Amino acid sequence: MRFWWFRGHLAEGWAWLEEMLKLPATSVRDEVRAKALRALGALSYMHAEHAASVWDVARRHLEESLEIYRRLGNEQGAAAVLQNLARISAELGEWAAAFAFLDESLAIGRRLENRPVTALSLFNLGYAQLLEGDLPSARARLEEGLEAFRELDDEFWIDACLGYLGYIDCEEGEYAAARSRFIQTGETLPLVQFPWGATYTLDGFARLAAAEGEAVRALRLGGATTALRQTYGVTIGPTGQGAFRRSLEPAWRALGEEAGETAWEEGRLMTLEEALDLAYAEPGAKPNRPSEGPLSARARSPLARRQGDHGRRSGRKPVREPPHRKRASEGRLPQARGKEQDRGRQEGGRARPDLRSLPVSSRKARTG
Repeated sequence: MRFWWFRGHLAEGWAWLEEMLKLPATSVRDEVRAKALRALGALSYMHAEHAASVWDVARRHLEESLEIYRRLGNEQGAAAVLQNLARISAELGEWAAAFAFLDESLAIGRRLENRPVTALSLFNLGYAQLLEGDLPSARARLEEGLEAFRELDDEFWIDACLGYLGYIDCEEGEYAAARSRFIQTGETLPLVQFPWGATYTLDGFARLAAAEGEAVRALRLGGATTALRQTYGVTIGPTGQGAFRRSLEPAWRALGEEAGETAWEEGRLMTLEEALDLAYAEPGAKPNRPSEGPLSARARSPLARRQGDHGRRSGRKPVREPPHRKRASEGRLPQARGKEQDRGRQEGGRARPDLRSLPVSSRKARTG
Protein backbone atom coordinates (compact mmCIF):
# COMPACT_ATOMS: atom_id res chain seq x y z
CA MET A 1 0.00 0.00 0.00
CA ARG A 2 2.82 2.41 0.79
CA PHE A 3 4.04 2.36 -2.83
CA TRP A 4 0.68 3.63 -4.13
CA TRP A 5 0.27 5.99 -1.17
CA PHE A 6 3.71 7.60 -1.29
CA ARG A 7 3.74 7.99 -5.08
CA GLY A 8 0.19 9.31 -5.32
CA HIS A 9 -1.19 6.36 -7.32
CA LEU A 10 -4.18 5.80 -5.04
CA ALA A 11 -6.66 4.99 -7.80
CA GLU A 12 -4.39 2.29 -9.22
CA GLY A 13 -3.96 0.67 -5.81
CA TRP A 14 -7.70 0.83 -5.24
CA ALA A 15 -8.36 -0.94 -8.56
CA TRP A 16 -5.84 -3.74 -7.93
CA LEU A 17 -7.21 -4.45 -4.46
CA GLU A 18 -10.78 -4.57 -5.71
CA GLU A 19 -9.72 -7.07 -8.38
CA MET A 20 -8.05 -9.25 -5.75
CA LEU A 21 -11.11 -9.19 -3.52
CA LYS A 22 -13.28 -10.43 -6.40
CA LEU A 23 -11.46 -13.77 -6.24
CA PRO A 24 -13.43 -16.67 -4.72
CA ALA A 25 -13.31 -16.51 -0.92
CA THR A 26 -11.78 -19.99 -0.75
CA SER A 27 -8.73 -18.85 -2.73
CA VAL A 28 -7.83 -15.99 -0.37
CA ARG A 29 -6.76 -16.73 3.20
CA ASP A 30 -8.64 -14.83 5.91
CA GLU A 31 -5.47 -13.03 7.04
CA VAL A 32 -4.74 -11.87 3.50
CA ARG A 33 -8.35 -10.80 2.92
CA ALA A 34 -8.36 -8.80 6.16
CA LYS A 35 -5.15 -7.04 5.17
CA ALA A 36 -6.47 -6.29 1.66
CA LEU A 37 -9.77 -4.95 3.03
CA ARG A 38 -7.91 -2.69 5.42
CA ALA A 39 -5.69 -1.35 2.63
CA LEU A 40 -8.68 -0.85 0.33
CA GLY A 41 -10.60 0.93 3.07
CA ALA A 42 -7.68 3.25 3.75
CA LEU A 43 -7.06 4.01 0.06
CA SER A 44 -10.79 4.58 -0.42
CA TYR A 45 -11.08 7.30 2.21
CA MET A 46 -7.81 8.89 1.06
CA HIS A 47 -9.38 9.08 -2.42
CA ALA A 48 -12.95 9.83 -1.39
CA GLU A 49 -13.36 13.50 -2.31
CA HIS A 50 -16.55 14.54 -0.51
CA ALA A 51 -18.87 11.80 -1.75
CA ALA A 52 -20.57 10.38 1.34
CA SER A 53 -21.13 7.08 -0.45
CA VAL A 54 -17.38 6.49 -0.85
CA TRP A 55 -16.72 7.19 2.82
CA ASP A 56 -19.44 4.65 3.61
CA VAL A 57 -17.82 2.08 1.32
CA ALA A 58 -14.45 2.66 2.99
CA ARG A 59 -16.07 2.15 6.38
CA ARG A 60 -17.69 -1.13 5.27
CA HIS A 61 -14.36 -2.50 4.03
CA LEU A 62 -12.73 -1.62 7.33
CA GLU A 63 -15.55 -3.09 9.42
CA GLU A 64 -15.26 -6.39 7.53
CA SER A 65 -11.50 -6.37 8.04
CA LEU A 66 -11.97 -5.71 11.77
CA GLU A 67 -14.43 -8.60 12.07
CA ILE A 68 -11.92 -11.00 10.50
CA TYR A 69 -9.06 -9.83 12.68
CA ARG A 70 -11.19 -10.18 15.82
CA ARG A 71 -12.25 -13.68 14.79
CA LEU A 72 -8.62 -14.64 14.22
CA GLY A 73 -7.57 -13.13 17.54
CA ASN A 74 -5.13 -10.79 15.76
CA GLU A 75 -5.13 -7.80 18.08
CA GLN A 76 -2.37 -5.96 16.25
CA GLY A 77 -4.31 -6.12 13.00
CA ALA A 78 -7.49 -5.06 14.79
CA ALA A 79 -5.71 -2.04 16.30
CA ALA A 80 -4.57 -0.89 12.86
CA VAL A 81 -8.11 -1.08 11.51
CA LEU A 82 -9.51 0.73 14.56
CA GLN A 83 -7.17 3.63 13.78
CA ASN A 84 -8.48 3.81 10.20
CA LEU A 85 -12.08 3.73 11.40
CA ALA A 86 -11.27 6.50 13.85
CA ARG A 87 -9.81 8.59 11.04
CA ILE A 88 -13.03 8.34 9.04
CA SER A 89 -15.17 9.15 12.08
CA ALA A 90 -13.03 12.19 12.94
CA GLU A 91 -13.09 13.49 9.38
CA LEU A 92 -16.88 13.26 9.43
CA GLY A 93 -17.16 14.90 12.87
CA GLU A 94 -18.29 11.74 14.67
CA TRP A 95 -16.21 12.43 17.77
CA ALA A 96 -17.60 9.84 20.20
CA ALA A 97 -17.00 7.01 17.72
CA ALA A 98 -13.54 8.30 16.79
CA PHE A 99 -12.32 8.48 20.37
CA ALA A 100 -13.83 5.09 21.25
CA PHE A 101 -11.92 3.45 18.38
CA LEU A 102 -8.70 5.17 19.40
CA ASP A 103 -9.05 4.35 23.08
CA GLU A 104 -9.38 0.68 22.18
CA SER A 105 -6.43 0.81 19.79
CA LEU A 106 -4.23 2.55 22.37
CA ALA A 107 -5.23 0.02 25.03
CA ILE A 108 -4.24 -2.85 22.71
CA GLY A 109 -0.87 -1.28 21.97
CA ARG A 110 -0.08 -0.78 25.64
CA ARG A 111 -1.30 -4.23 26.64
CA LEU A 112 0.82 -5.90 23.96
CA GLU A 113 3.73 -3.52 24.71
CA ASN A 114 3.73 -2.88 20.97
CA ARG A 115 5.48 0.45 20.53
CA PRO A 116 4.50 1.08 16.86
CA VAL A 117 0.80 0.44 17.57
CA THR A 118 0.96 2.69 20.63
CA ALA A 119 2.74 5.46 18.74
CA LEU A 120 0.27 5.40 15.84
CA SER A 121 -2.66 5.40 18.25
CA LEU A 122 -1.25 8.49 19.96
CA PHE A 123 -0.69 10.18 16.60
CA ASN A 124 -4.23 9.51 15.41
CA LEU A 125 -5.65 10.56 18.76
CA GLY A 126 -3.76 13.85 18.49
CA TYR A 127 -4.99 14.39 14.94
CA ALA A 128 -8.62 13.75 15.95
CA GLN A 129 -8.27 16.21 18.84
CA LEU A 130 -6.77 18.76 16.44
CA LEU A 131 -9.77 18.41 14.13
CA GLU A 132 -12.12 18.71 17.10
CA GLY A 133 -10.35 21.92 18.17
CA ASP A 134 -8.90 20.65 21.46
CA LEU A 135 -5.45 22.09 20.78
CA PRO A 136 -3.81 21.48 24.21
CA SER A 137 -4.77 17.79 24.18
CA ALA A 138 -3.79 17.46 20.52
CA ARG A 139 -0.36 18.96 21.21
CA ALA A 140 0.24 16.62 24.17
CA ARG A 141 -0.71 13.50 22.21
CA LEU A 142 1.27 14.49 19.09
CA GLU A 143 4.36 15.31 21.16
CA GLU A 144 4.07 11.97 22.91
CA GLY A 145 3.72 10.25 19.53
CA LEU A 146 6.68 12.22 18.15
CA GLU A 147 8.89 11.04 21.00
CA ALA A 148 7.85 7.44 20.37
CA PHE A 149 8.50 7.66 16.62
CA ARG A 150 11.92 9.15 17.28
CA GLU A 151 12.73 6.17 19.47
CA LEU A 152 11.56 3.94 16.61
CA ASP A 153 13.55 6.02 14.09
CA ASP A 154 10.44 6.19 11.86
CA GLU A 155 11.10 9.22 9.66
CA PHE A 156 7.74 9.21 7.91
CA TRP A 157 5.68 9.47 11.09
CA ILE A 158 8.16 11.89 12.66
CA ASP A 159 7.43 14.22 9.75
CA ALA A 160 3.66 13.68 10.09
CA CYS A 161 3.78 14.65 13.77
CA LEU A 162 5.90 17.72 13.01
CA GLY A 163 3.44 18.85 10.35
CA TYR A 164 0.39 18.70 12.59
CA LEU A 165 2.26 20.28 15.49
CA GLY A 166 3.06 23.10 13.05
CA TYR A 167 -0.67 23.51 12.38
CA ILE A 168 -1.21 23.88 16.14
CA ASP A 169 1.64 26.40 16.39
CA CYS A 170 -0.05 28.49 13.68
CA GLU A 171 -3.35 28.44 15.58
CA GLU A 172 -1.61 29.50 18.80
CA GLY A 173 0.49 32.27 17.26
CA GLU A 174 3.82 30.44 17.53
CA TYR A 175 4.86 31.29 13.98
CA ALA A 176 8.62 30.76 14.27
CA ALA A 177 8.02 27.32 15.77
CA ALA A 178 5.55 26.47 13.00
CA ARG A 179 8.01 27.49 10.28
CA SER A 180 10.77 25.44 11.90
CA ARG A 181 8.54 22.35 12.01
CA PHE A 182 7.43 22.71 8.38
CA ILE A 183 11.04 23.10 7.25
CA GLN A 184 12.00 19.99 9.20
CA THR A 185 9.38 17.92 7.36
CA GLY A 186 11.43 18.23 4.18
CA GLU A 187 14.76 17.40 5.77
CA THR A 188 14.26 13.68 6.28
CA LEU A 189 11.95 12.83 3.35
CA PRO A 190 12.51 14.67 0.03
CA LEU A 191 9.09 16.16 -0.62
CA VAL A 192 9.55 16.35 -4.39
CA GLN A 193 9.69 12.54 -4.34
CA PHE A 194 6.77 12.27 -1.93
CA PRO A 195 4.05 14.48 -3.46
CA TRP A 196 1.29 13.06 -1.27
CA GLY A 197 3.05 14.24 1.88
CA ALA A 198 4.25 17.46 0.25
CA THR A 199 0.66 18.70 -0.01
CA TYR A 200 0.36 18.64 3.79
CA THR A 201 3.53 20.70 4.18
CA LEU A 202 2.28 23.19 1.57
CA ASP A 203 -1.03 23.35 3.44
CA GLY A 204 0.91 24.27 6.58
CA PHE A 205 2.95 26.98 4.87
CA ALA A 206 -0.27 28.44 3.42
CA ARG A 207 -1.80 28.62 6.89
CA LEU A 208 1.36 30.21 8.23
CA ALA A 209 1.48 32.86 5.48
CA ALA A 210 -2.18 33.76 6.12
CA ALA A 211 -1.56 34.05 9.86
CA GLU A 212 1.47 36.30 9.29
CA GLY A 213 -0.41 38.61 6.94
CA GLU A 214 1.24 37.48 3.68
CA ALA A 215 -2.03 37.23 1.83
CA VAL A 216 -0.74 36.67 -1.70
CA ARG A 217 1.72 34.00 -0.66
CA ALA A 218 -1.03 32.31 1.40
CA LEU A 219 -3.49 32.13 -1.50
CA ARG A 220 -0.88 31.11 -4.04
CA LEU A 221 0.12 28.26 -1.74
CA GLY A 222 -3.53 27.45 -1.06
CA GLY A 223 -4.25 27.26 -4.79
CA ALA A 224 -1.15 25.14 -5.38
CA THR A 225 -2.09 22.79 -2.53
CA THR A 226 -5.60 22.29 -3.88
CA ALA A 227 -4.46 21.69 -7.48
CA LEU A 228 -1.69 19.30 -6.42
CA ARG A 229 -4.12 17.36 -4.25
CA GLN A 230 -6.28 16.88 -7.32
CA THR A 231 -3.27 15.86 -9.40
CA TYR A 232 -1.98 13.27 -6.92
CA GLY A 233 -5.32 12.03 -5.59
CA VAL A 234 -4.94 13.41 -2.06
CA THR A 235 -8.14 13.86 -0.10
CA ILE A 236 -8.81 15.44 3.26
CA GLY A 237 -12.25 15.03 4.75
CA PRO A 238 -14.96 17.63 5.34
CA THR A 239 -13.71 18.55 8.82
CA GLY A 240 -10.09 18.96 7.69
CA GLN A 241 -11.18 20.87 4.59
CA GLY A 242 -13.20 23.25 6.73
CA ALA A 243 -10.17 23.96 8.93
CA PHE A 244 -8.01 24.63 5.84
CA ARG A 245 -10.63 27.01 4.43
CA ARG A 246 -10.96 28.92 7.71
CA SER A 247 -7.21 29.28 8.05
CA LEU A 248 -7.09 31.16 4.72
CA GLU A 249 -10.00 33.50 5.37
CA PRO A 250 -7.72 36.34 6.64
CA ALA A 251 -5.93 36.28 3.28
CA TRP A 252 -9.20 36.37 1.32
CA ARG A 253 -10.41 39.31 3.42
CA ALA A 254 -7.13 41.18 2.94
CA LEU A 255 -7.07 40.86 -0.85
CA GLY A 256 -10.72 40.85 -1.75
CA GLU A 257 -12.39 38.52 -4.20
CA GLU A 258 -10.81 39.62 -7.50
CA ALA A 259 -7.20 39.89 -6.31
CA GLY A 260 -7.65 36.76 -4.22
CA GLU A 261 -8.82 34.79 -7.27
CA THR A 262 -5.80 36.04 -9.21
CA ALA A 263 -3.36 34.82 -6.54
CA TRP A 264 -5.26 31.53 -6.19
CA GLU A 265 -5.12 30.86 -9.94
CA GLU A 266 -1.39 31.65 -10.02
CA GLY A 267 -0.91 29.02 -7.34
CA ARG A 268 -2.95 26.46 -9.25
CA LEU A 269 -0.60 26.86 -12.22
CA MET A 270 2.49 26.01 -10.15
CA THR A 271 4.39 22.76 -10.37
CA LEU A 272 5.21 20.95 -7.16
CA GLU A 273 8.79 22.26 -7.34
CA GLU A 274 7.63 25.87 -7.81
CA ALA A 275 5.18 25.62 -4.92
CA LEU A 276 7.87 24.24 -2.61
CA ASP A 277 10.26 27.03 -3.69
CA LEU A 278 7.63 29.59 -2.74
CA ALA A 279 6.88 27.86 0.55
CA TYR A 280 10.51 27.71 1.63
CA ALA A 281 11.38 31.26 0.56
CA GLU A 282 12.03 33.69 3.40
CA PRO A 283 8.94 35.65 4.53
CA GLY A 284 8.58 38.79 2.47
CA ALA A 285 10.90 37.51 -0.25
CA LYS A 286 8.08 37.37 -2.79
CA PRO A 287 5.98 40.43 -3.81
CA ASN A 288 2.88 40.49 -1.64
CA ARG A 289 0.57 41.32 -4.52
CA PRO A 290 -0.85 39.16 -7.30
CA SER A 291 -0.10 39.66 -10.96
CA GLU A 292 -2.10 42.37 -12.72
CA GLY A 293 -4.54 41.90 -15.52
CA PRO A 294 -7.08 39.24 -16.49
CA LEU A 295 -6.35 35.55 -16.59
CA SER A 296 -5.57 35.63 -20.32
CA ALA A 297 -2.76 38.09 -19.61
CA ARG A 298 -1.53 36.15 -16.61
CA ALA A 299 -1.22 33.07 -18.81
CA ARG A 300 1.69 34.88 -20.51
CA SER A 301 3.50 35.58 -17.22
CA PRO A 302 6.91 33.99 -16.53
CA LEU A 303 5.27 31.71 -13.97
CA ALA A 304 2.73 30.44 -16.48
CA ARG A 305 5.38 30.06 -19.18
CA ARG A 306 7.51 27.95 -16.82
CA GLN A 307 4.45 25.86 -16.02
CA GLY A 308 3.77 25.44 -19.72
CA ASP A 309 7.33 24.37 -20.40
CA HIS A 310 7.17 21.90 -17.54
CA GLY A 311 3.86 20.58 -18.82
CA ARG A 312 5.30 19.95 -22.27
CA ARG A 313 8.22 18.07 -20.73
CA SER A 314 6.24 16.05 -18.18
CA GLY A 315 2.84 15.71 -19.84
CA ARG A 316 1.09 17.46 -16.92
CA LYS A 317 -1.45 20.07 -18.01
CA PRO A 318 -2.31 23.10 -15.89
CA VAL A 319 -5.77 22.91 -14.37
CA ARG A 320 -7.80 25.84 -15.71
CA GLU A 321 -11.25 25.43 -14.20
CA PRO A 322 -13.51 28.41 -13.55
CA PRO A 323 -12.98 29.86 -10.06
CA HIS A 324 -16.43 28.86 -8.79
CA ARG A 325 -15.80 25.24 -9.76
CA LYS A 326 -12.29 25.14 -8.27
CA ARG A 327 -13.44 26.44 -4.94
CA ALA A 328 -16.53 24.27 -4.68
CA SER A 329 -14.46 21.49 -3.13
CA GLU A 330 -13.22 23.92 -0.48
CA GLY A 331 -16.75 24.82 0.58
CA ARG A 332 -16.49 28.49 -0.48
CA LEU A 333 -19.63 28.44 -2.64
CA PRO A 334 -22.89 30.09 -1.62
CA GLN A 335 -25.77 27.64 -1.39
CA ALA A 336 -27.27 29.07 -4.57
CA ARG A 337 -24.41 27.64 -6.61
CA GLY A 338 -24.96 24.05 -5.53
CA LYS A 339 -25.68 22.79 -9.06
CA GLU A 340 -22.45 24.27 -10.33
CA GLN A 341 -20.65 22.63 -7.43
CA ASP A 342 -22.07 19.21 -8.32
CA ARG A 343 -21.19 19.62 -11.99
CA GLY A 344 -17.64 20.67 -11.15
CA ARG A 345 -17.23 17.63 -8.95
CA GLN A 346 -18.44 15.35 -11.75
CA GLU A 347 -16.12 16.91 -14.31
CA GLY A 348 -13.13 17.03 -11.99
CA GLY A 349 -13.54 13.55 -10.47
CA ARG A 350 -11.01 10.80 -11.04
CA ALA A 351 -12.29 7.52 -12.44
CA ARG A 352 -10.64 4.35 -11.22
CA PRO A 353 -8.45 2.89 -13.96
CA ASP A 354 -9.34 -0.17 -16.00
CA LEU A 355 -6.53 -2.56 -15.10
CA ARG A 356 -6.45 -3.91 -18.65
CA SER A 357 -5.57 -0.44 -19.92
CA LEU A 358 -2.65 0.12 -17.54
CA PRO A 359 0.86 0.03 -19.02
CA VAL A 360 2.95 -3.01 -18.23
CA SER A 361 5.17 -0.99 -15.87
CA SER A 362 2.12 0.04 -13.84
CA ARG A 363 0.76 -3.49 -13.72
CA LYS A 364 4.06 -4.60 -12.17
CA ALA A 365 3.92 -1.98 -9.41
CA ARG A 366 5.12 -3.21 -6.06
CA THR A 367 2.44 -3.62 -3.44
CA GLY A 368 4.57 -3.35 -0.26
